Amino acid sequence: YRLKTNALLVTALLATSPFLVYLSQDARMYSLLASLTLGSWLLLMRVWDEPNRRSAWIGWAVVTLLMLATHHLGWVVLLGELAAAVVWHPSTLFGAGRHPRYWIGATALIVLGYLPILATTLDQVQGRLAETSLQLGLDQRIIDLVGAVYRMLAGRTFLALTPSHLVTLAHDHLGQFFLLLLTLLIPLGLVARGMVW
Repeated sequence: YRLKTNALLVTALLATSPFLVYLSQDARMYSLLASLTLGSWLLLMRVWDEPNRRSAWIGWAVVTLLMLATHHLGWVVLLGELAAAVVWHPSTLFGAGRHPRYWIGATALIVLGYLPILATTLDQVQGRLAETSLQLGLDQRIIDLVGAVYRMLAGRTFLALTPSHLVTLAHDHLGQFFLLLLTLLIPLGLVARGMVW
């Protein structure tokens, strides 16, 4: 019953999230990235349930590789998955049995599959770094980094909402402002609930 309730709640959140609705209208890679991220996490949980099953490891590695090839933010997801594995399922990576070998094989598959686009990734990272002058002081670089993260996560993604727009939204359209907060806070609550259970 609890699983069905959670599934319905997550489906409702996905269907009404302004983040995903906006991105579904944008002919870019973000919707595919969201789908592959979900698939990667689901397959990782299957690996945790059946760590000695080779097909589970291969499935996770292939979907994770596709996620990484879709967008560089996939690396952040992969780091989160590895952190979760180390904290909640360390035996999957370091335990006895065949699964440590499967872990090494899955990692090798991801790395070897990513090698053909590594040069492009490095060029894009260097291009981003070149956009900011290295003559700036450390404090200005930190401010620029925070600004870039804000623009990526909030400014562009959430329909160019700036802090001043959020204040206006809260003042003029309180109901819409609370709906926006719910779409941001409920997923965090579900994650916290999942950690407790």
